[in-house]
Amino acid sequence: MIRTGAAQVLSAYCPHMGADLSVGDMVDGTLRCAYHYWRFDGGGACVATGSGDPVPRGAQLYRFPTVERYGLIWAFNGNEPLFDLPDMPFPDEDLVLGIEVYPLIDMDPWILLCQAPDVQHHRVVH
Repeated sequence: MIRTGAAQVLSAYCPHMGADLSVGDMVDGTLRCAYHYWRFDGGGACVATGSGDPVPRGAQLYRFPTVERYGLIWAFNGNEPLFDLPDMPFPDEDLVLGIEVYPLIDMDPWILLCQAPDVQHHRVVH
């Protein structure tokens, strides 16, 4: 649930009018749609409408199966995962991804990201 701090992955759009929920906000442990203030709990159920009207039957966001592991949030795009995350031969805390902050680079990030994994280019040219 949202209130417990456990990660949840829910549908991206409000079932009311299709508004993008990523521009919504958190209010009293619920996700509030920015368009008409419908509010959803961590399970995806609509718990309030901004107008105060009763919540329509079936007003629900899809809740994707979600797991937190290795410092990431993993979501399966379906009703049930088809496989478990692999076990690694290291403690989970050693596998957490870190964030690096780089100085401003005067180029499109695409150029940097597309060239970095090109191992053959580095071997041959550099």
